Amino acid sequence: MKSFLLMCFLFFSFSSFGQAKLDIIGSINYSDLYSGASGNGKLNHHFGINYNYKLKENTWFRIGLGFTSMGFKDEIITNGLGSVYVELQKKYEHQFFEIPIALRREFSQKKLKPFVEAGISSMYYLQSVTKIFVNGDKSFTRKERVDDASQIRYAMILSFGISHAFNEKWELIVRPNFRYHFAEIVGAPVEWHLWSGGLALGIRMKLR
Repeated sequence: MKSFLLMCFLFFSFSSFGQAKLDIIGSINYSDLYSGASGNGKLNHHFGINYNYKLKENTWFRIGLGFTSMGFKDEIITNGLGSVYVELQKKYEHQFFEIPIALRREFSQKKLKPFVEAGISSMYYLQSVTKIFVNGDKSFTRKERVDDASQIRYAMILSFGISHAFNEKWELIVRPNFRYHFAEIVGAPVEWHLWSGGLALGIRMKLR
């Protein structure tokens, strides 16, 4: 961690002479298990702030800080006693603090810029949230931090989208994205990996 912080400090020091931008972005994502397990995906969310530094024409380096959640839900179980039926369902959410690092390639110098991004995100495990629903209503929520979980894990990030410049200072970002965890999820077999896909919206400001 100390080496990473030193790398960030040196990068920002040397990058003070180049063109830089700051963006704030949020997204709604659909996440699920990449496995043969029975279950269903669920909607989750992400929020982050990113520093963008121009490396060369149309190529940018991005590093950021963010919060993200990923999870899934079990199939609905129906239990009956006589004429009374009860539907039970569990929903799982794993929460992370993340530091994404990516390269972005833009394909235009005009106001409307298509782009692609690829990189890797270091994700620090915060906690797991389990919600139990009875007949569609939430009846119980449990928050816990699993001690034997990998505290730091890595995810591949891939996105493509467009940015629209309102003027020389401000841009709107629309970015469909995909994320895949290299490490297994908490308390699951090694072949159970989380993935997510969603749509991010944000605003980008030119710093210099």
